[in-house]
Amino acid sequence: MSSGSPAATKEASTSRSASASGETSCDEVTDRALNSLLNTAYYNDGDGFTGSLPFYSQNSGSCTREVVNGRTVYRVSVVKYYRGVVSKSDTREYKYSQSYSGTVYGQSQVSYTYYYAYTVTVTYEDN
Repeated sequence: MSSGSPAATKEASTSRSASASGETSCDEVTDRALNSLLNTAYYNDGDGFTGSLPFYSQNSGSCTREVVNGRTVYRVSVVKYYRGVVSKSDTREYKYSQSYSGTVYGQSQVSYTYYYAYTVTVTYEDN
């Protein structure tokens, strides 16, 4: 009897977003927003697939400029995209049971019944 599932891999992707504002320039505000996001993203889909996905693309969005209380403020939202292979651990459990019994006769013709318990270790290897 077994339960659980075997190890597996799959392609996965995700994204992270950030926004920033400042009074310097669109380029500086965009760089600050992008730099606030890591170059890898941790992935967990809730079904056991997990892993770190590397950054592969970004969308810098559009920078807006507005005047607030006489000061020029630049605002931007950015998105970083991550893609890679994630894995799922083997969670299978196997349960085995088997009973052995036997009768042993001694010289006095007295009957004894012996019960034996064994521990078996099973190692699985992928081919």
